[in-house]
Amino acid sequence: MKKMKKDDRPLQKHPPLDTSKCLSVIICVKNGEDTIGQLLESISSIAFRELIVVDGLSRDSTVDICRRYGTRVLSDEGKGLAHARQMGAENASGDIIAYIDADAQIPSPDILEKMCAEMTEKDWGAIHPQVIDPRPNKNIWEKAQDDYYRRTLNREGERRYVPCMVCLVRRELILKYRFDPAFTFGSEDVDLFHRFWKDGIKIGVSREVAHHMNRSTFGELFHQKVSYGVGDMRFIRKHGTYLSLTTPAYVLLLGTAISLKTKKPQHIIFYTIWSTALMLGMIKGLFRPG
Repeated sequence: MKKMKKDDRPLQKHPPLDTSKCLSVIICVKNGEDTIGQLLESISSIAFRELIVVDGLSRDSTVDICRRYGTRVLSDEGKGLAHARQMGAENASGDIIAYIDADAQIPSPDILEKMCAEMTEKDWGAIHPQVIDPRPNKNIWEKAQDDYYRRTLNREGERRYVPCMVCLVRRELILKYRFDPAFTFGSEDVDLFHRFWKDGIKIGVSREVAHHMNRSTFGELFHQKVSYGVGDMRFIRKHGTYLSLTTPAYVLLLGTAISLKTKKPQHIIFYTIWSTALMLGMIKGLFRPG
């Protein structure tokens, strides 16, 4: 009889999770009035224990919109995304934290429940869905970012890193490992999951699919990628991962390959901008204290 490999063994069966008791939804947002209402509407029929919005000193109507939906709103006092994520988890009471970006949407009410069950079955510390941008008339920036996620993120299985657009994480792990508040510009999720990986805690991408609205203007895109570059440099300095200094070149090469493979050479400009913004952000991060 052929010996069954470890990876071929059937997943352990667990009782269904009651998301109304175990799931705390955390939305960290700043100036998200254009999308936060659609997100709150998309999760209005989902059973969860609590919903907490951590606001980053928004100057628009974000907080007013959230309060119209009866959400609990906290302020991170402008201390950055890592602080906001940690603050949300510390004020939550569920066993599982669902971090959802303000520009994401949950297209089906059972997606988070299925992700909870999948994370439990696979004994993962965190799980992220595959993502698509469902808008029909996307511009070049939106289309190119959507193609990138479809080609790189949207594959079920174990990963070393996942983003936090719609991410479920065990609360006990967040309280133990903690988001590093020094990551005020981005890469706070990469830093957390890197420490998970070093301790053998597995994470991965789900079979489920959520929606994410990508940056629509050149200015929004450029600002986002510069911020990621600042965060990447802090990560490199903290962990000594100097090979990551090649990330801007890697993004450009990978993006060019994706653009040519999908017969969309016009998307190369998107990756050129992304690569340039990352490099500028990394240079900026090099001269930041700490």
